Amino acid sequence: MPDRALAVPIRNANPVEGCLLAVSPDPMRQAISRLPEKKRELLRSNFTHWWMRTVSYFGSEAATVGFNDLGKSQIIKPGTAGHNRSLWWASSLCAGQPALHTVFFDFTYADSLDPQTRSDLFRAYVDDITRRRGCTHVKYPALKDFQNLETS
Repeated sequence: MPDRALAVPIRNANPVEGCLLAVSPDPMRQAISRLPEKKRELLRSNFTHWWMRTVSYFGSEAATVGFNDLGKSQIIKPGTAGHNRSLWWASSLCAGQPALHTVFFDFTYADSLDPQTRSDLFRAYVDDITRRRGCTHVKYPALKDFQNLETS
């Protein structure tokens, strides 16, 4: 689990809120040692800091969120939930306005986590921000969306 955080101080009225979460080297080594040998070898050869970035967009900002997929830009529609490779998003209504909540996992970090843990981390973030902001109508991706990273 991430043990370091870098947040941008914001007010609740701010239309964008984000945080960078990272795992320190010692917990990374411990986690790698518990993985199957095939994954251990791959992760040892790509040993970098594991991190995930959370960003939520509120109001009109929620209509501007997108990602680039193989050179093609795609806008994420408010009111949807889903994923694209290592980007996951959920949606909600905050003060009657649309909101999108995103998490981007570093590829090696995402690969080290089982689907349930990825889902739990994502849900913990979305649960926290929607509770703090008083959001309703929260829509999450299905657990199956957190599986098979290589084929998504």
